[in-house]
Amino acid sequence: MTDTAERPATTDPDLATPRAVPISGTLTHFRLCPHSRSIRIALEELKIDAAFVEEQPWAWQPAFLALNPSGELPVLSLDSGVSLCGSY
Repeated sequence: MTDTAERPATTDPDLATPRAVPISGTLTHFRLCPHSRSIRIALEELKIDAAFVEEQPWAWQPAFLALNPSGELPVLSLDSGVSLCGSY
């Protein structure tokens, strides 16, 4: 089936239109860090709501190291419980 005309048409309106899943979370960042800045820009472009928590990367706070043991910023903690570390 390489041609889209061969596929059967969908009559169910719920299947025809994709729905956006709301994503929100908390971004732990340092405002002068270029990696953190790139993630803030991406969050804004994707319309993802995030609370911002500023972390000083040289402080090595135990609460932050529990999120990311390597101590690298940024860390996006989603409300679902998943944490995404770095900006690779």
